[in-house]
Amino acid sequence: LGRPSLHTTDAVIRVKQKQLNLGVGSEQMIFNIDYAIKHSYSNDDTCFSIDVIDEILEEDSDALLNEGSKILHSIE
Repeated sequence: LGRPSLHTTDAVIRVKQKQLNLGVGSEQMIFNIDYAIKHSYSNDDTCFSIDVIDEILEEDSDALLNEGSKILHSIE
């Protein structure tokens, strides 16, 4: 998946068990994908997605570019 959010948590994806396990500190959540899909509001072949990732990445990349620019100017 490669998203930074999975690096900051204890994330385990169990494909055969159809589970997503996420942990932060002593807290742990287990998401049963089969159960979530069966009880979703849509019974068609809808693909679920998060559409804010691009916006967040853009904000983060802008912040990194600004920080990098400051570092370059301080070296000169």
